[in-house]
Amino acid sequence: CGVLGVFGNKGGVAVWLKVHDTALAVVCAHLSSGESGPDVLRRNQDAEDILERIEFKLEGDVYVTLEDADHCILVGDLNYRIGMGDTQVRSLINVGDLSALHVADQLQLAMAGGAAFAGWRECQITFPPTYKFRRGTDEYAGDTEGSSREESSKEMSVPPSVGKDMDEMWQGATDSQVVSDGQAKRKEKVRTPAWCDRVLWKSSPQLQAGPYISVPELKFSDHRPVACAFSLRCREYKTEDVKQAISEAYRLADLQEMEEQPRIEVSSLNVNFGDVEFCSSVNSNVRIANVGPVDAYWSIECAEGELPCWLKVRPTAGKAVPGEEVELHLTATVKGLAAEYLARNTMDTILVVSVEGGGASFLSLSAAYVTSCFGLSVDSLVAARPPDRAIAAGAGEGTDALLGTERDGPTREAASEQDVPLEVQRLTSLLEGPAEGLLGRLVTPESALPASDIMHFLSEIRGHSPLHQSGSWEALRNDTRVIMTCLDKDTPFPEGTQRDAGLATLLLFFREMPSSLLPESVADLCRLCLPSHKAAEQLLQESLSPQAMATFTHVIGWVRGLGDGQEIKEIKTLVALLAGLWIRLHRPSANGSSGLESQVSPAQRAEDFVSLFL
Repeated sequence: CGVLGVFGNKGGVAVWLKVHDTALAVVCAHLSSGESGPDVLRRNQDAEDILERIEFKLEGDVYVTLEDADHCILVGDLNYRIGMGDTQVRSLINVGDLSALHVADQLQLAMAGGAAFAGWRECQITFPPTYKFRRGTDEYAGDTEGSSREESSKEMSVPPSVGKDMDEMWQGATDSQVVSDGQAKRKEKVRTPAWCDRVLWKSSPQLQAGPYISVPELKFSDHRPVACAFSLRCREYKTEDVKQAISEAYRLADLQEMEEQPRIEVSSLNVNFGDVEFCSSVNSNVRIANVGPVDAYWSIECAEGELPCWLKVRPTAGKAVPGEEVELHLTATVKGLAAEYLARNTMDTILVVSVEGGGASFLSLSAAYVTSCFGLSVDSLVAARPPDRAIAAGAGEGTDALLGTERDGPTREAASEQDVPLEVQRLTSLLEGPAEGLLGRLVTPESALPASDIMHFLSEIRGHSPLHQSGSWEALRNDTRVIMTCLDKDTPFPEGTQRDAGLATLLLFFREMPSSLLPESVADLCRLCLPSHKAAEQLLQESLSPQAMATFTHVIGWVRGLGDGQEIKEIKTLVALLAGLWIRLHRPSANGSSGLESQVSPAQRAEDFVSLFL
């Protein structure tokens, strides 16, 4: 209180006590004086500032306020006055009518109206006003008749001997003051008597107050002290019981929190797809059930980051209301890049099924990939081949005459047969012979399919749904599967294996490679123009691996031997099929063309590019 809340002789101090496990705060305050109306407002403001600004620092840098105490007691010169005229107040005091004075007491009015000390209490006042007295006397300052208050001293609750001793102690000082300063009474400040000194408290019923008295024997001040006795019922905790109760409370709180959290149950936490073959799919379903009391927002992630290339999950996130079950569809498929990936990795992973605001479940997935030569690059197949199986048995039988040629460009003798995949060697050996009848059931009279439709048939070879074409295609598909199984298991082909099934298998082999046999630079070139034979040869030598170059040379030599230099329709169809598989023109050219070149499609240029080596 005071100027800027810092300077002045008004304010308050407080102490914080710990009685066993009960916190007690005691405040001593001195509020603004004065008897005018604005003075009451200043006192109310002083009280509010003091009570709000008091703060205690406890151990561990913990700060508390009066609101944190179990009980608060406030004492001091609060300076609240009686809202009556001076003569009327003195008259009521002389006749002992204290109840009439209570009605006009400013502090009681402020507390009742909530203007100050809201929630605080005070005992019933049964003693006369304690301010303002002539020092050393029982006379109020300003008494013109010298009225004493000896009768009031008889009512106080202190032993008579105490009062007698104090009277004797101060007798000399009183007489001396009165005699030596005869003019003091005429010049003294006149104040209307009031209960300035008060004792308030704010507490629970465990704090009992009373009696509330004044001490008129203490006359050395112009105030008469007041006192109030308190009876405090303290609490003391049993440490072990408290710890046990706190632990139990935490346990119950955790249980309550868990009850209110979303929860799911997964029907199976381990899924084994079994054997998975190349270009085939194995499905499995898992149910997610919401067994909690609230909506569950769930999502699925792979513990290793992205989902592996062989796995598909549908759906990957969703919402389930209480009691609802959601079907989770899992599909394991090996095709495209997945085969190359599984040549170096196992087929297993862990899915994390998370619930927003809840826990997580871990779903373990596993499968056994049936190793296949399909879906791998020629480099990987050659690297994985056993050393004792460098060249397929009979791979070169009946083709020796094709190795020597005066035609420029790569031939089968230009590259080592050891760099050609064993599977390719076996297939070309099976397909040796004249070109007539090679396509067989691929171009039966009832179908007469162009090269594009044969490509579509290749995509359905591994499927299990009935083909839309004739029954001969269904038989061709079955024969092709037999050859593929023989290649994967490295077993001999059945006697009487037909060449058209072998051709379909060879085409499927190139179709399922993770990338085309010839590099992207060849596709870019064919989108623009057809190079010369020498330029095409140089491009392949610079961009192909030894294995890819040997495989290209091997197959070109086989195709060249089919026609023995003759123009045969079956060979043209075969070249169109190989060109479409070796040179993948999936991306259109970024540059336009004009003139004669605009009349030749990139697909035709790809066929012409392969024909350069025949």
